[in-house]
Amino acid sequence: MILFFSRFKFFILCLVLFCFCVSPFIAFGEDVDNTKTIKSKLVNKDDSESSQVEKLNVSLAESNSSENSPEVIDEKLRKMEKRLNDLKSKLPEPDKKKKAVKEEEIRHKKLISAAGKKYVLISPGVLGVEYSFSYTGQSYDQVERSEVSGTHIERVPTHTIVNKISMEYPLKRNLAFLMDIPFVSVYDDQQGKTNVDDLGDPYLGILFQPVRERRNKPAVVVSAGISFPMGRSPYEINPETDFPTGQGVMSTNLGINLSKRFDPVLIYGGLFYSYKLATENLTFKNSLYLGESGEQLERIKPGDEYGFSAGIGHVLSDSIQLSLAYRFAFQTATTYQWRGRGKKSSPSTFTSRMFFGTGWQITEKRKVYMDIGLGLTNNDEDFLLEIRVPFNFIL
Repeated sequence: MILFFSRFKFFILCLVLFCFCVSPFIAFGEDVDNTKTIKSKLVNKDDSESSQVEKLNVSLAESNSSENSPEVIDEKLRKMEKRLNDLKSKLPEPDKKKKAVKEEEIRHKKLISAAGKKYVLISPGVLGVEYSFSYTGQSYDQVERSEVSGTHIERVPTHTIVNKISMEYPLKRNLAFLMDIPFVSVYDDQQGKTNVDDLGDPYLGILFQPVRERRNKPAVVVSAGISFPMGRSPYEINPETDFPTGQGVMSTNLGINLSKRFDPVLIYGGLFYSYKLATENLTFKNSLYLGESGEQLERIKPGDEYGFSAGIGHVLSDSIQLSLAYRFAFQTATTYQWRGRGKKSSPSTFTSRMFFGTGWQITEKRKVYMDIGLGLTNNDEDFLLEIRVPFNFIL
């Protein structure tokens, strides 16, 4: 019995040792099998993912090819255009008003520029230079004596051409400096007189705009200046053989000009006054009349001049403007102090003229204005043609 129990213990001990030695190999086999299973699962997963990527790429390619087709592009463009139109229609009302106001200001500037520089001031930072060419034709009756035709009255024309350079420099937004320099040429068909080409009377002045145009108020521009007697004086030449190119006296000028828009036209007008200073120590001798040869003019005080002007302007298109204006001036009597005759006076006179004007937008930056004037009385010139070309230089 004791031997049996001893053998049984030995058997149990050997069995335990066998299990202990074999268990690692059994676990390693299970781990290998598990690893193979995981690897197969991963490979299957990678294959499925790659197939899904390939399917996705194919679908994207098909989508891109369909989106790049002309039909799809046209449809997108139509949608974008519709969206843009919707946005434009939904613009805030102030933006539309600003655009309309800007267009109206451009039209107003074109109209007022055609009326003349005394109705509008240029913007600060700009130097305005204007060239003007004017032709004036005037005729008068003269008594002629001839052995063939005897004594008769002959109509003698006089032609005056003025080339003028005008400059305007803005000192402030509502204040500007003006300067005019004229060059005058005078000739006629009468024999014995010499054609004249000489400097005229320069002008220096200012423009001041105290009131800008508002809904119920017109724009107001005040002008003031001095004309200097630098041309040939009519009191220092021989009137039988020469022509004057200036007034011979200094004059001061004052004017007030108003303009107001009444769509689709512009109404403008103004009042003006000119005071001419007296001049003395003259050497002019009167030899036109019998018995007055040798009489000398010592002093002269030209009469003052005042009057008004009015006009209307209209923009036909972006390139053409029309204007119609009228000007009336009255001059008081002129007094003369003669050595040997005493003090004499001439009667007062008045002038009346009608002007037809047009403006042309030649290029984007170039405008040309033309005015035609017709005298309505015997004291006026018969015909006046003026062409103005303004230039603006950024300072």
